[in-house]
Amino acid sequence: MKLHPGTVKRWRDAGLLTGRLANDKGEYLYDMPGPDFVRPRTGRPPGPRPASTPTTIASTERGAV
Repeated sequence: MKLHPGTVKRWRDAGLLTGRLANDKGEYLYDMPGPDFVRPRTGRPPGPRPASTPTTIASTERGAV
């Protein structure tokens, strides 16, 4: 699983990953998540979809331009 380092830090701060400080540079060693780990959805939630409009036969009578 490829993750951006910022994502790993956010997950650690949120308690989703456990790790321990590895050195004096602030680097962490992380424990592998268990098999029941569900990767959180990142980014903005999807917006509402526009209502579909039925296509009428009249809109296709003219043909190609």
